[in-house]
Amino acid sequence: MSVNIVRVSSNYKITAQGGTITLDTGSSSGNVIINGNLVITGTNTSLTTTQLTIADNVVTLNSTEQGSSGVTGTSPFLQQAGFDIYRGASPSDSNGNAQILWDETISWTDSNTGTTKYGSFVFKTVNGGLNSVHATSFVSTNNITLQVGSSSVIAVRGASNYAANVTDANHIPNKAYVDSKLASLTNSVVAAPSTSKGASGDTAGSIAFNAYNFYYCTANYTTGSADIWVKIPWVTGAWP
Repeated sequence: MSVNIVRVSSNYKITAQGGTITLDTGSSSGNVIINGNLVITGTNTSLTTTQLTIADNVVTLNSTEQGSSGVTGTSPFLQQAGFDIYRGASPSDSNGNAQILWDETISWTDSNTGTTKYGSFVFKTVNGGLNSVHATSFVSTNNITLQVGSSSVIAVRGASNYAANVTDANHIPNKAYVDSKLASLTNSVVAAPSTSKGASGDTAGSIAFNAYNFYYCTANYTTGSADIWVKIPWVTGAWP
């Protein structure tokens, strides 16, 4: 197959004076091959390929950053950098585009030093504006493992009252939730009853114990005519 070659001994420039330069391989849909580096100095690069293959194992974003305090970004992604995934003009759930972003504005406390640090990854969808964050779900049919260092913790931050939002059996509690439940349980511990009828002031949900038994109050005390305390013996024995 014959090959047409344009050979020059120095720099070669094609100028279209603001027009369009087209490299057309014709109806056979051939390849355009560049044996060397490709440098693009324009402000917009658009690819309409259906398959993109990149050999580089690390892709650098925000490479021209000039700020001294992390990502500067431009509106609407101020202090953010990452991926914005277009989901069509009208996605079925109306949540808008999906985003994976590094956000410099998010603060967190280093559990090792106790100091405040900034910057965190954000997974979100957008609805009516890039600041509208919606719930993000990680769905897996297998186990999900979070591995941290020996002195690290897994923390939930940003919610105004996370402990109060833990309402489902499958929700993950935090320390505040556990402390609240333990305090509630401690406040329910009363002196061991002397009879299953109880005494004035006994309330449903109260518990008691001694060296012999564990006691649970099933109803509020009224006239003393009903059995309101259930006894579970540690050891065999009668009511003390």
